[in-house]
Amino acid sequence: MLWRGPSAGLNLFLSHCGGELACKSGAFMAALAAGCPAVLRNGENAAPLRESEHFVASDDSHSSVKRFERITENGLLDRIATTGRLWYEKYADWKVIARTYHEAIYQEAFSSNTRVELAEPATSVVKAWSPPGIHPTPSIG
Repeated sequence: MLWRGPSAGLNLFLSHCGGELACKSGAFMAALAAGCPAVLRNGENAAPLRESEHFVASDDSHSSVKRFERITENGLLDRIATTGRLWYEKYADWKVIARTYHEAIYQEAFSSNTRVELAEPATSVVKAWSPPGIHPTPSIG
């Protein structure tokens, strides 16, 4: 849920998810990518992300709300949003994921220890396709 605060320009991503689901949430990752400060229900088991560095944890308790107010008043929300965006760009952006897969596949395909085995030569016999349940009757001749 994107919340627009009473002051102009204050946007937050509010999530009912806890820290353990942070990296599995596409909406949370989109918030990080956009540089939108994210607020999760709690910060437990959020590794590799860290609460108060990449996102804020806040439940409905009075002390948690007061803590969030202090973070906002001290101007830390922008720093947390920026740190979250930088983490996303370094570890979770599709460009990073694609490069990681490309490097792994390239290394596997062209490493000196990889032995490429050729498949058996193709034969000229090709079976004709027939719809399921219909089998051609072999001709006797």
